[in-house]
Amino acid sequence: MSAPARAPVVGVVVLAWECGDLLLRAVESALGSRGVEVDLVVVDNGSTDAATAHALDEAGRRGARVERLPHNTGFARGMNTGYDLVRGDPVVLLNCDAVLHPDALAAAVQVLAEHPDVGVVAPHVTKLAPIGEWRFWLHPEAATGFDGGVIGLDARGRVTSLGDTGGPRQESFKPNGACPVVRRQVVEQLRSTYGSGPFDPLFDTYGEDVDAAWKTWALGWRVLYAPEVRAGHVRSYASALEVEDKRGRLRTNLVAERYVNALRHRAPGPAAAQVTGAVVGDVAMVVGQLRRGDRQVVTDVARGWGRVVRALPALVRYRRRHRGWRRRVGGLVVEPAGATPG
Repeated sequence: MSAPARAPVVGVVVLAWECGDLLLRAVESALGSRGVEVDLVVVDNGSTDAATAHALDEAGRRGARVERLPHNTGFARGMNTGYDLVRGDPVVLLNCDAVLHPDALAAAVQVLAEHPDVGVVAPHVTKLAPIGEWRFWLHPEAATGFDGGVIGLDARGRVTSLGDTGGPRQESFKPNGACPVVRRQVVEQLRSTYGSGPFDPLFDTYGEDVDAAWKTWALGWRVLYAPEVRAGHVRSYASALEVEDKRGRLRTNLVAERYVNALRHRAPGPAAAQVTGAVVGDVAMVVGQLRRGDRQVVTDVARGWGRVVRALPALVRYRRRHRGWRRRVGGLVVEPAGATPG
């Protein structure tokens, strides 16, 4: 008798930063996956709180390999660190405030097997309440709707919004950044072509997923939204700009990334329109936040603009080197119209 086929190995990287017990939810969901063997790496991005320290110790006891960084290196660098340590193909880049359905990874492997030209699977991500029962497939009351984050494509390849349809599979521009499922071959091509991967550390935190989407399409890979690949996301770090967790460094990142992605990847006309809109939006945000007594907004926006100005020579070099990205890919011309990614 022949030996039974071995389950495929899927790598899961969880990046933690002062996320406390949310980390254990992510770890438990990954290790509870059915139909695959999971290699789980948890990267701690310099957390200092006791709750996360306890969760990291517990994650190690449950079978995860834990890598502790001495300080916060940013989302892009932290995920890249985990990718270098994890085994398996594909690899899931999982936020510490996200959870996977038990059958999500097996479903993602099946999608990739059926579509060799798909480089990234975009799961259907349900928004979860920050407390209470997170096993939303058993307790629907824990879910609060579609988390979004997936940007679709219309028949002409133009970017559109993707509603909470639950199906069917459809072409996408980018996945929800909480849990993209990525082929290793894609990451290796990102590194050989652009010098970094899966994410570009230029973005620190925020915007790195949009940048990776542009590059993935430029390399000729498709991104596919697959509703049978299910996940949940608390969005504990994705609240409105005016709350405390989006001031300082994070708000500066949010300001800068829109300009960088526009100037790197979009055609001249759309890039100019996006930059103009971003300037107007930033000014409006400054005025609104000053009325709320948030004086730090001036410093944050100024730092974001300064970062873009300093990056301009590198952005010009990037456009000259990679100007051929707007070729046709799978019959689609990936040039946004309408919705504005990044």
